[in-house]
Amino acid sequence: MKFKAIVLTLILSFFYPFTFLSRLHKNRITFISLEHDNLSKDFKILYEALAAEQRYELKTLLFKFKPTFLGNLRYGLACIRQLFIIQSSKLVIIDYNNFVISKFPHRSKVKVLEVWHATGALKNFGNKVERDYEVKNYDYVIANSDFFKKIYAEAFNLSEKNVL
Repeated sequence: MKFKAIVLTLILSFFYPFTFLSRLHKNRITFISLEHDNLSKDFKILYEALAAEQRYELKTLLFKFKPTFLGNLRYGLACIRQLFIIQSSKLVIIDYNNFVISKFPHRSKVKVLEVWHATGALKNFGNKVERDYEVKNYDYVIANSDFFKKIYAEAFNLSEKNVL
């Protein structure tokens, strides 16, 4: 693991036990992205459809990472916020690999849905590529075809029945 990931893990480990003090909001759905600072593509469609139902408390934690010193500090703060909002949401929807979710298990009543940003499996991704951390702790991922179920299951460390 790279030095930056080790430092971030140590910092988040300090806050992690306190996240279980936060209350689970049964109608809260949270969208988390560290690649976009706005609701983009699939997120926007899902968000608008859920908002139209007026049955859910919708939250967003959208952050566009910039590889600068200040960008790294902001990323660290965004990760701390993620720890707490994940534990207080009934459903968390993500669009890219997520360090916080992979490193820190969420409550059993919290579900994590990966809406993978790619249209298929044209290249290796997730756990199929060398990375600083294993992708895990996801509950479901959406694939656009049954053909991709096995590939997505391996990439996101899931059973094929959890690939929708």
